[in-house]
Amino acid sequence: MTDAPPEHRPPTAAPSRRVPEDEPAVSAVLLASTSDDAAAAIAALLAQTAAHPATDAGPLVSTLLLVDSSPDGLGDLEALAAPARQAGASVLVTRLPERKSARRALRDLVASLPTHDGRRDLVWILTSRCRPQPEALTRLVGAVARGVAIATPKLVDVADPGVIVRQGIQVTRAGRLVPTPRSGERDQGQHDDALDVIAGPLEGLLVDRQAYLDLDGHHASLGELGADLDLGWRAHRRGLRVVAVPDARVAVVPRSDERRPGSDHRAQARSVALARGTALSLPLRALGGALVSGLLALGLLLIRRPDLATEELALVKGSLSPRLLPAVRRRGSSAEVGRRDLSTLFVADDQARRRLVDDIRGADERLDGRTAGGDTGSVLRSPLPYLLLAAVAMSAWAGRFITGELRDGPDGGLVGGELLGGRATARSLFAAWRDAWNGSGVGAAGEQSPALLLLAAASWVVERLPGGDQTGSPAGVVLTVFVLAALPLAALVAYRAARVVTPARWVRALLGLGWVATPVAAAAAGEGRVGALVAIVLLPRVGAGVVRASRAGPGSSDAVRTALWAAVVGVFVPALGLLVVLVGLGLLLRGGPGRRGRGIALAAVPLFLAGPWLLTLRAEPLRLLAGWGTTSHGDLPEGWRLAAAAPGGPGEIPLWWYLPVLLLAILGLVVGRAALSVAAAVVAVLGAAGAVVSPFVVLGTVPAGTPGAGLDIHPWPGTGGLLVTVGLLVLAGLGVTGLPAATGRARQVARALPAVTLAVGVLGSAALVALTSFGDGLTTWRDERPRIAIEAAEGPLASRTLVLARADGRLTSRLVGREAPQLVRDLPRPMTEEGVSREVAALLGLGASGRTPVDVALGTWGIGYVTMHHPTKEDEVAIDSTPGLRRMSDGEGTTTWSVRPDAMGARTPSRARLVGEDGSLTLDGLADHSASVRSHPVQGPGRIVVGEAVGWTEHAVVTGDRTPLVLDTRSAAPTYAVPEGVSEVEIAVDVGHATWKWVMLGALVVALYLALPTDRRTPREEDR
Repeated sequence: MTDAPPEHRPPTAAPSRRVPEDEPAVSAVLLASTSDDAAAAIAALLAQTAAHPATDAGPLVSTLLLVDSSPDGLGDLEALAAPARQAGASVLVTRLPERKSARRALRDLVASLPTHDGRRDLVWILTSRCRPQPEALTRLVGAVARGVAIATPKLVDVADPGVIVRQGIQVTRAGRLVPTPRSGERDQGQHDDALDVIAGPLEGLLVDRQAYLDLDGHHASLGELGADLDLGWRAHRRGLRVVAVPDARVAVVPRSDERRPGSDHRAQARSVALARGTALSLPLRALGGALVSGLLALGLLLIRRPDLATEELALVKGSLSPRLLPAVRRRGSSAEVGRRDLSTLFVADDQARRRLVDDIRGADERLDGRTAGGDTGSVLRSPLPYLLLAAVAMSAWAGRFITGELRDGPDGGLVGGELLGGRATARSLFAAWRDAWNGSGVGAAGEQSPALLLLAAASWVVERLPGGDQTGSPAGVVLTVFVLAALPLAALVAYRAARVVTPARWVRALLGLGWVATPVAAAAAGEGRVGALVAIVLLPRVGAGVVRASRAGPGSSDAVRTALWAAVVGVFVPALGLLVVLVGLGLLLRGGPGRRGRGIALAAVPLFLAGPWLLTLRAEPLRLLAGWGTTSHGDLPEGWRLAAAAPGGPGEIPLWWYLPVLLLAILGLVVGRAALSVAAAVVAVLGAAGAVVSPFVVLGTVPAGTPGAGLDIHPWPGTGGLLVTVGLLVLAGLGVTGLPAATGRARQVARALPAVTLAVGVLGSAALVALTSFGDGLTTWRDERPRIAIEAAEGPLASRTLVLARADGRLTSRLVGREAPQLVRDLPRPMTEEGVSREVAALLGLGASGRTPVDVALGTWGIGYVTMHHPTKEDEVAIDSTPGLRRMSDGEGTTTWSVRPDAMGARTPSRARLVGEDGSLTLDGLADHSASVRSHPVQGPGRIVVGEAVGWTEHAVVTGDRTPLVLDTRSAAPTYAVPEGVSEVEIAVDVGHATWKWVMLGALVVALYLALPTDRRTPREEDR
């Protein structure tokens, strides 16, 4: 450093300044990089005011040291310093030595300042970008009490002093920077309670001169932020305090590394944290920190966050930095405060984790004062809990008859309406989707909906809950819980989705409640229409995602997430999934570059995730208009009611309650945003047209043996009604919030009228739905088989039960085994019951038996039990007289017989047996449709007889010692010759389109990866 010219050396105190003996003397060091900024900083410095100014008081700063830190020089420093000298301050001027940073030279600069006998010397460090507010210095000096060595101000934006840039330095003990508050956050005093901090930035720092020199100044080898952090850390270890002074504000022009710490600053903070720890543990902490940060960086790369991964790699760099060793050597041995005693100065690890999660999600808490300390996020002021309470109350009271039924035994689920009931586990549901031959009874070939996979996953969770493995039907429990919880969940989803319509939270809450307080929603819940309930829950989210995808802007992850939800809706209600695919194709063909990419996601993802089920839809295109619980039969309401989203069934309320919503929809069409209002109107018209046309579309007939047998099956009008409801509510929301701002009182009242109208209509509809109820069509399902029959079906023999019933003078029969039945009504599958009907006729004496005795024929099918509901006296006599059948029990109109053919050793039949010269051998260890769980030891020669349909042989392979066995095509049941010498037999059912299903699962993984929320959300999208 070059000394100041002799004529500029000040006396021991400024002569014009009258001060008490104990008032601190303040000197200022101004690191000037540009002339203009230095002049502005000097002007702000001279404008500092005292708390109690004397009439003849001079500047608060007794000495100004003007340091030329510009690489090219500032020119005439005397001219820059002239205003300070004229104000009565002593001025020193100097220039930084070449190749020496400001922090490295700062100790010598501070040491060169004059001292004041009998007074405490303070040094205020400023840079030329600092613009301290007039009261900043006074408040900093007031905060430097005994024991305080460093005071740091609140740095604010020079363009908007109400925005915080930085307030101290916040770091975890491990050296992870967690700026709090975030740069750019609106200053509302929410962080003013943070006094003690670990360190502060250089700009505006007020230090005790003697303490600063005792600390040996900044250690510039640690970098800029590293040196600042290290100085404060060492001060605390010496027993000195570092405090933040929130009401002392210094305005600066924010730098990029202040808006978000850069890689260099993160690495420096990690190095300081390691250097200030114990020397013995340094290698372990450095390697451990590098390993953890490296793994985090790899994970962030996998979730497509390369920016955050770069920041983690900076921590790896800081952990292994060569700066560590010099910093450790300079740590000194005069620490007075233990490391554990500084724990309150560091950011807690859980807070750092939450910040990392927020960064991954792209959340930003800076805006409009919406922070953890603000009251705008108050739970009591948010409509969300009130919406949830209203939706739960409406659903609970409307479903009072359903929940009453569940008190007797909820572990089997519900039956009635569109719920068919039945025992299904995660394993059986997965097998039904995986296998080429699947379904209940003897099964059939064909691909089933991937909805089975979703139900299997939920059932797997239920089975692993305490007592879940003892439930009568885990899948039935899942469906029951979903039916009961669907409407409250849908209200919450609609509330969040309505942000694309309006930011007004209370209006969104009314729209969410209005979405579930409709006849179509009540009918779906009261009749157990699972597919419609899935659509009610997810359709608002899908619709909002489609709206966002059609708007200009970067980012595609939201479109992929929308496509995933659309795929879920599509596997339950294919027509709605197809509608999203068509919208995606429209964006692809007519949209701009960004919209085309999002259109590809909307069109491709649902198709890829449908998998081989597309083959079923191609072979039976009418299934596109059906779905899980989205078909109807019998009488339907008039066309105008269908167009008004009233499909009939439970929850039917007077439609005049919807007149307010209709009027608001008309208003929204006039005053709403053009594109969104027109799109909503088109959706409503298409839905109304679909609902009106649905009674004229015949998809099939109700099969025999089920209620309504022989009636035509139509698409459920409520599917179109959902679209009508979506369109009208969107238009109503636009009508409520689309009016221009009002100034006069009369206009304000007129502007509030639409909101009041919406509230009256929605709340009235919700009350009527609750009073009308969901009906009593759903009741508790109970397995019609005795416990011993269930255990035999689930056991290694995989035996079946033949269930007979007489209804309306007609005899029906079906086989019930371990396979998952159809739990929700859809278009019936062409099931193969060949041979069974002939044996049933022979059993009841209604037809002649074949060459095989009835008991042996039943045993060949693996039928171990026969159950009949309300048998006639003749039925009982016929079955009782059949050899091999023994009556077991009677109760509640149901009689059960066991099937123990003497030709099979009077044992419970198995679906597969080895027939040899010495008789038959039952094979055990069987799963769905006779697939082997393990190999079966046998001794040939003989024949393997499998109790499956002949068509099963095209999708299964029977091997002996891993060699395919030859099928005997002359036998009525699948029969395979077992050569002599074969020791093991296995039965395998083919996986249907295995390669395609693997591709489908791979596409799911890719879609989930692309759906990760990497698009940074704008402040408007944050919700509280």
